[in-house]
Amino acid sequence: MEAAEQVIALHARQWKPGSRSEQQWRASLETYVFPRLGAKRVDLITVGDILAVLADPWTTRPETARRLAQRISVILKWAMGAGYRTDDPTAAAVAALPRHTDKPQHHRALHHSEVAAALEKIRASKASTTAKLGLEFLTLTAARSGEVRGADWSEFDIDGAVWTIPPERTKTKAAQRVPLSTRALEVLAEARGAGSGEGLVFPSPTTGRALTNESFPKLIRELTIDGTPHGMRAAFRSWCSDTGVPRDLAEMCLGHVVKGVEGAYQRSDMLDRRRPLMEAWSEHVRPR
Repeated sequence: MEAAEQVIALHARQWKPGSRSEQQWRASLETYVFPRLGAKRVDLITVGDILAVLADPWTTRPETARRLAQRISVILKWAMGAGYRTDDPTAAAVAALPRHTDKPQHHRALHHSEVAAALEKIRASKASTTAKLGLEFLTLTAARSGEVRGADWSEFDIDGAVWTIPPERTKTKAAQRVPLSTRALEVLAEARGAGSGEGLVFPSPTTGRALTNESFPKLIRELTIDGTPHGMRAAFRSWCSDTGVPRDLAEMCLGHVVKGVEGAYQRSDMLDRRRPLMEAWSEHVRPR
């Protein structure tokens, strides 16, 4: 939709360099809006069209749907200002949808004993190679979705079995070293074989850009796995608790800031202590 591109270009002037705003806008529009309305003239979009776009995510991903409605409204208001239409029917469409409760939405998490079977199901699926490998790599490293989707080959020391995520790509805004297990290295080898070995490790097979933030959740939903990408991190955390892993070590593996007294005295990223832990986790989730 040309109107969407115009709006993104307009807002991009105010977005900070490296901001994820453009990627988030494009991901939501490419996932939900463009398949239904991408070829439709902006002046012909109706309340019914917007309802059709919002209906599914409104019940399955409420926060995503709310943001999507806001973005659709911004585009249509731009179209009004440009003289392409005289109204913005987004509010009417939202009013016709069920009211959301304000209860917090917790990430669904598999029990750590179920992760191996989930990974086996993911590997056997007909999804794109990069999506399957990326989701498995996320699970093996307990990394965040955005960190994995944006992973670049330049961040990896394969011989040293270390992935260094630069500060601009971490939630804590500090560089983070991630020890790579034997299986994680195997996944990277598969990814290199499936791609060019340069740039993004897990690029979209259709655009060549980073996978969207919907890629992993969509794959999980299509395979009817009762979880989310973030839930894989939660499964790792519960496994750490069940196996007696020290709290500060588990938090370091998750890329969290260790607070309190233990954080005040923690000056190391404990890479050598985290290596055997991530190897044990990889073995725990390896299909039997």
